[in-house]
Amino acid sequence: MSWGKFLLTAAMAGALMTGAAANEHSQNEHSQNGHSFWVDDGASYRALENGIERARATLDDARVRYFGELQNRADFYCAVRLGGGDKVEQVFVKVSAWDDRIRGVIASPVEYADYQRGQTISFDAADVMDWAIKFPNGKIEGNYVGRALQRAAGL
Repeated sequence: MSWGKFLLTAAMAGALMTGAAANEHSQNEHSQNGHSFWVDDGASYRALENGIERARATLDDARVRYFGELQNRADFYCAVRLGGGDKVEQVFVKVSAWDDRIRGVIASPVEYADYQRGQTISFDAADVMDWAIKFPNGKIEGNYVGRALQRAAGL
């Protein structure tokens, strides 16, 4: 799969995971705080693909665990892509319900898509690129894409 060039942005001020947005720029710009950095190499693309694959493979187990025992003790986020064409951005959605579709509030800043932080949206489980369960003590489960990309970028 060809990913082109991605602008990686950390949602939730770097607290959760790193997202990817398609962009035509070709520079490599890294940030140690995890807020944004450009990625333009094969290792990062492989890390992105592997992270998405692992996140999708574990998504249903995370859903069952969250809604079964953790709903009142943690927050569940799913990363999805918004927009289309040259304006695609990956954002975190704080999940509030999950029946035939996942529903929640956009929890990360949105720059490129026609959406805004705090907006309620719904999407299919097949649209999820990554997930994270964040506990009050700061512990985070999941975040496979973000962790893989941070490792690939040497952060």
